[in-house]
Amino acid sequence: KVNLASMHLEGKAAQWFQNLSKKCGDLSWAQFLEFISARFEELKESKIIGEFNKLRHLGSYGEYVEKLEELKACMLCLNKDFTEEYFIASFISGLSEELQSFINMFQPVTLQQTIDLGKKQLVTLEAITKKLRNTNKTYTNNYPSPRKNEFPYNQQPKNNQNPQKNQIRLLTPAEMAARRDKGLCYNCDEQYTYGHRCKHRLNYMVMTEEEEGNYLKKEEPPEEENLDTMEEIQMSLNSITGEVGLTTMRVCGGTGEHKLHILIDSGSTLSFIQASTAEKLQLPLKAVKPIAVRVANGQRMLSSHIVDGFKWKMQGHTFSYPLRVLDNEGCDMILGGDWLKSCTPVELDYEKMHVGVNVKGKR
Repeated sequence: KVNLASMHLEGKAAQWFQNLSKKCGDLSWAQFLEFISARFEELKESKIIGEFNKLRHLGSYGEYVEKLEELKACMLCLNKDFTEEYFIASFISGLSEELQSFINMFQPVTLQQTIDLGKKQLVTLEAITKKLRNTNKTYTNNYPSPRKNEFPYNQQPKNNQNPQKNQIRLLTPAEMAARRDKGLCYNCDEQYTYGHRCKHRLNYMVMTEEEEGNYLKKEEPPEEENLDTMEEIQMSLNSITGEVGLTTMRVCGGTGEHKLHILIDSGSTLSFIQASTAEKLQLPLKAVKPIAVRVANGQRMLSSHIVDGFKWKMQGHTFSYPLRVLDNEGCDMILGGDWLKSCTPVELDYEKMHVGVNVKGKR
C-alpha cells in the first residue's frame, strides 16, 4: 500500500520519500501517513481554505486562474463537499469591479464558463485602455478658452518680435497731463523742443473717464491651466466606457429629436455630457474652473466647460441640470452623485436595475 502511494509522489515529495526510505527502511501505512502529514502540514484543510479565500487577481489573469485551480484541487482532495457555486463565487470575488459586474450579468453555472467570461471582458477592457492611451486625448481641450482682453493695453512685444509701427497706446487724462507738465512729446517718450522729430513714434490716444473706468476694471489674463494643482475627481472605468458596473445602470432618454444613452453612476461625484454629444447638439458652452478627471486605469482628462441648465427627457419626465463637458468614449451623459442629491430622496436597486427619484415633489 505504501509502495503504491509512493508511485504517485512527484517533485520534492518524491525526493523526500526516497530519503525517508533510506533512513527508516520499510514503513507501515500508519507510519507513512504520520510522516507525510508532519512533513507537508501546509496541506491541512484550514490553511488551504484560508489561502483560497485570500486569493486575489493582482498579477496576470492566467496566473490567477492557475493558482485557483491548484487550490481547488487540494480542497476537493481534503473535502468533497465544496460545491461548484462556492468556487464560482470565490473566483468572482477575487476579481476587479469591472470584471465582477460583467460576469455576474451572465450568471455562469460552471467555473470554466466564469473563467472564459472574465477572459473576454479583460480583452475588451485592455482594448479600450489602449485606445484611450493612443488617441492622445488626455489633457485635450477642443473648446475655445475664455476670450482675453480684446485690446492690447500697454502690451509689450515679445522678445523675438519687432515692435509694430504706429503702435497705439491709450493714456488716461491724468497721464496726458503729466506728459504735458514734464515737457514730453505727445508722440514719443523724448523731450519736446522746436524742430523735434520722433525717432520711435507712438500714437497716443486719450481715454474718457468712462473708458478709463472700464480699462481699470479689465481682468488680468487667466493663468495657464496646470493639471498638477487643479481640483481632481475620481471616476470608474465603467463611467468612461459606458459599461454597467456594481454602482451603475444604463437608461435611455432624449432631447428634442435626439436619443441619449445615459449612465447613472452613484460612484461619480459630478455629472457630465460627452463632448461629441454637446457638439452634435450645438449646445452653448460656458467656460468654468477646470478640473482633472482621473480614471481607474490611470488616465487623466480635462473638463473646463459646462452646459448650463441642460434639459432632457427620461422615463416620461423632463429634467434640467448643469452638466460638465468631458471627452469620454462611453454614454452621451453620466449622471453622478450631484444629480442624485438634487433628486432626493432616491431609491437605487441595482439587482432589479431600478432607480426612483423625486421630480417636482413626485416619485
